[in-house]
Amino acid sequence: MWMNMVIPPLGCEMILWLIERHDKACGKESRKKMHFWNRIVSRSAIVLPLSAGSNRFFFAKRKRDRVLFVEINLRTRTKPERNERMDSVTKKQLTAEEIERIAQTTFGCGCKTYEELSEGWANSAYLLALEDGREAVLKVAADSEEGRMRCERGLMRTETEVMRRIERSGGVPLPRIYAYDDSKRTIGSEYFLMERVKGETYDKARGELAPEIRDAIDGELGGYFRRIHEIEGREFGYYLPNAANAPLWEDAFIALMRDVMQDGREAGIELPMAYEELDAELERRREALREVRTPRLVHWDSWPGNVFVRDGRVEGIIDFERALWADPLMEHGFGKFWDTDAFERGYAAEDAALRSAAETDDSARLASLPEGSEASRKIRRALYALYLDLVMRVECHYRGFGPEHTEWARQNLQNGWERYSNL
Repeated sequence: MWMNMVIPPLGCEMILWLIERHDKACGKESRKKMHFWNRIVSRSAIVLPLSAGSNRFFFAKRKRDRVLFVEINLRTRTKPERNERMDSVTKKQLTAEEIERIAQTTFGCGCKTYEELSEGWANSAYLLALEDGREAVLKVAADSEEGRMRCERGLMRTETEVMRRIERSGGVPLPRIYAYDDSKRTIGSEYFLMERVKGETYDKARGELAPEIRDAIDGELGGYFRRIHEIEGREFGYYLPNAANAPLWEDAFIALMRDVMQDGREAGIELPMAYEELDAELERRREALREVRTPRLVHWDSWPGNVFVRDGRVEGIIDFERALWADPLMEHGFGKFWDTDAFERGYAAEDAALRSAAETDDSARLASLPEGSEASRKIRRALYALYLDLVMRVECHYRGFGPEHTEWARQNLQNGWERYSNL
């Protein structure tokens, strides 16, 4: 079977090299094991890892008496630009029949047209135009969480639960969820459908807006996230129950970091510092982390690509899948990638308004956020920036990003460690 091949554009030499590399790393016998990968085909493809434990594959599709070899994830990927498609091995591609089945199951009508929304990094997303005139956004998880980072487990359940929780609290613009199906009976994967948010993402629009409009939007965002942070949890850590969660923030944050570090170790990733050095640094910073007393709901992935704007206002906030019970200073608006202080001004204004309203209502006085001393906040912000840099570096392996983006993430972590070391 292996000698009778249809050669794709990669060329015969690459195919032979892939087979040789696979056999050397995993053994020829593993080629006999059939691994069905439903995002490509159903029951007609075998997937072979390029190395033992690798998340990079090529697959062989049987076609009569021939085999079609196609490489997966050897393409170069860079940091996303505007309108660039972001491919990842975690993205499940749906067929028209599967999308039609979802539409009929959820709305009782067919799907007239659909368009893949390609800018996301983890889950697949589609814009559906339904036959009854409505529109909906469909998000689809991968078939399995096997091979995911520890911080990327239960993402779809987290996203839907958090959105519904914020909707109940009110005061924050976000799309309404139409349905969430985790049974995997319809298409073999979790999925949910939500309202389409009008406008465009803030990362695309930001550069075209006047400075005063950007500041107004940033301030508006600061106010919305202060409202989100008013939602309290019972413990710190991941949104869903997890062994890493803890009643103290110092324990939970260090556990979050150690999860990413362990993912890095298992992937064989070399960091700009020794893993032991980073772990010791976390222990050294426990006192600063200890000043955070209350678990707050934090979006964490709240970069401008997850914010929709229209007519100079915030239209909606999306992608709550990485939400945490954490320190509000982990929010993107407090991070190193935000280039104005308008977010913090809006946050402080809403904080003052909430506390004033609580006093007027004769309720218990609300705590002012963020918590802690200025010295503690400075250290914590530096730690949270380092956590983000580490996640972006390690996820390159697990999502199968190419060498250019991986090099960007490696250098970004290197720069982040140097900045942190100069505190």
